[in-house]
Amino acid sequence: MNAIRSSLHRQLFQPENERIATIGCLTKIDGKRRKHPTYLAIALSAQHPISVRIYIIKAEKEDNYKKKETWHLKDIRMVDGINPRKASEDFIIQHLDKTIRMSASTVEEKDTFVLQLQKVS
Repeated sequence: MNAIRSSLHRQLFQPENERIATIGCLTKIDGKRRKHPTYLAIALSAQHPISVRIYIIKAEKEDNYKKKETWHLKDIRMVDGINPRKASEDFIIQHLDKTIRMSASTVEEKDTFVLQLQKVS
């Protein structure tokens, strides 16, 4: 994951003076098949005032990546990833009027993402 993180940072975030706080491999739960990996990243701007953004990044051919969706942290209304009865990789992000269901590759990866999101908010 460190190689992917450094590649993403070099290609997408460094030119825009942003740094990655955390990244996770995920899948949108919408019934579509995915050919290329998808990543969810939390990035912080390097300039004041510091802004926090969440990106959905899709891998394309030959180690190229593209930012598909961008959300400001202030527009995120809810992140629900807690099930007190069992550990699950699934979580929900509610952005303004849009609800997105996602699944992380592991429970630990989801927990790390949610904790980092809580830290930067």
